[in-house]
This record gives sequence, C-alpha cells and structure tokens, in this order.
Amino acid sequence: MWWIPGRLLLGPLHRHAAAGFHLDAVYSALFVRPVRAAAALVRFLDREVVETYVRGAAGAPRLLGAAVRRAQTGNVQTYLGALLAGSLVLAVAAVLVAAGA
Repeated sequence: MWWIPGRLLLGPLHRHAAAGFHLDAVYSALFVRPVRAAAALVRFLDREVVETYVRGAAGAPRLLGAAVRRAQTGNVQTYLGALLAGSLVLAVAAVLVAAGA
C-alpha cells in the first residue's frame, strides 16, 4: 500500500505514528497504574481500618444499653433506693473533699 499519503510522508515512523507513538502505554505506566494502586490502598484502609472502628464504636453503646436495660425493672422502690445511695455517696465525697482528705 505505497499510495497511502501518511506512509509516504512518515516513512519508517508511520508504524509508531499509527500506534500514537506509544503515549498510551507511557500514560498508563506513569498515571493510571499509580492512581489505581492508591485507590486500592484507600479501599483496603476504608474496609479494614475505618470499618473496624465504626463497628467498635457501635458495639460499645450496644453493650452499655444492654447493661442499663437490666437495671430498668419498672420498680419505683429500686429507682428510689439507687437515687438515695448515689446521693449518699456524693455527700460523703463532698465532705471528704471539703475536709481535705
């Protein structure tokens, strides 16, 4: 196919010009692969590190809620007894702090 103008004008460079002077491969090696590697790292960190902290942060209130749920019996005398015991502990602590102990 000697009559193709590009082949006549470029000569031996025609094959490289038709392949875009291999700039796609250079672009892929310099930019695409590193960005994909960084994205894979971010995806890993998000799934394995951040999600672990999120699940842990959700687990602590769940355990605390289960503990408090056991204390909620609906018995008013129990609530009043706990209120008085707490008030007594606070009063003793205030006296000890005021006395400098």
